[in-house]
Amino acid sequence: MVISLLLTVSALVLQLWNPQGLEGVIFFGLIMLVALLYATWLYAKEKFGLIYMATKKITELEGKVNSISSFCKMDKRISILEYESNRKRKGQIDLDPSVLMLILLIILFYLYLRSSGYLP
Repeated sequence: MVISLLLTVSALVLQLWNPQGLEGVIFFGLIMLVALLYATWLYAKEKFGLIYMATKKITELEGKVNSISSFCKMDKRISILEYESNRKRKGQIDLDPSVLMLILLIILFYLYLRSSGYLP
């Protein structure tokens, strides 16, 4: 694109070195005006594209913020429910299952040692 534009401009400049009258200058001016309008259009298209992409990202972020706020509300509700359920179970013992499995393994190991004759 740039190379073809440079070749066109260089051909027009070479024609102006051999002026044949006012037509060459007017033609060169029109070509430069079209090139300027085309460059302006490309610049505006790029900037409006950036604006469009920015608005699209903003709407995506608004959706994410809304979903995050709904998750925060749900998290608050869950924590309130957990607090209420823990408050109602004050007298109960809360044991971790891994502790129960460890106690069971120790008992089984003790029984194995007794049956093997290592312990009285």
